[in-house]
Amino acid sequence: MQRVKTSTAVVTLPADPGGGTPGYFANPNPGGGVPATVPNYEWYNNIQEELVSVIAAASIALDGSNRAQLLAALNALYLAKAGGTLSGALNEAAPATIASAGTVNIGAAASNNVIISGTTTITAFDTIAAGARRKVRFSGALTLTHNAASLILPGAANIATAANDEAEFVSLGAGNWKCVSYQPASVALSNFNAQTLAANGYQKLPGGLIIQWGTASTNASGVATFTYPITFPTGGRQANVSYNTGGLQGDRSLTGSSPGTSSMTAYLATAAGVAVNAAAISFIVIGN
Repeated sequence: MQRVKTSTAVVTLPADPGGGTPGYFANPNPGGGVPATVPNYEWYNNIQEELVSVIAAASIALDGSNRAQLLAALNALYLAKAGGTLSGALNEAAPATIASAGTVNIGAAASNNVIISGTTTITAFDTIAAGARRKVRFSGALTLTHNAASLILPGAANIATAANDEAEFVSLGAGNWKCVSYQPASVALSNFNAQTLAANGYQKLPGGLIIQWGTASTNASGVATFTYPITFPTGGRQANVSYNTGGLQGDRSLTGSSPGTSSMTAYLATAAGVAVNAAAISFIVIGN
């Protein structure tokens, strides 16, 4: 595209002549007294400059031999919603700071990056189309309240934030959000790797998983109660029990209970159903 360059073209954009009322092109009817609408230089220049401004915004030099420059400019400035490839950096707006409240309007924020200030407990975020993402940094200590439908948090539990903790939330639509990642500003390795390497001990692993082990003796009723070295915050998930005292493996029957939060039991009997007393039962329990 190129600006008009006939012999009568001028090099300086003429001033707006003023006057007149904005309207539309008439449907002329000379016989009925309706004259044709005749555009003036202002209208032609407006159309020309509107087109040129789009091409210039894409940093494309005007070329009178190229009749696809407007399309090239639009493609450069705006990716098609169906997909496309960025040819340069996509710079997001500076973080928007929003005060904490029961409901925080991160969806309406002027940036995808949000800083939440204050210490008010948060129970919800506002409504925005499903798929929208917000990266959030907390400037202070507050509580994020888990809700199985509207504010889904890792571990299905409330989160106590600390200054500079970061999280990413994805909108599920209808005012429902899910936290897909949460990164504390500082994490003491001891919180994850605490351990007691004793006969009855435990090992904490990153992510909250805990492995516990130990032995307990059966009583006269054949029941052994294993009290964990530490209590699982949520509960036991899986367990394995075995015995190593007296007789052959084949003549004993060992069953374990479901692992609880702080303990579990096992029952040992002979093939005839007689309880076995004073047998050492080994336990391995996994939970969180």
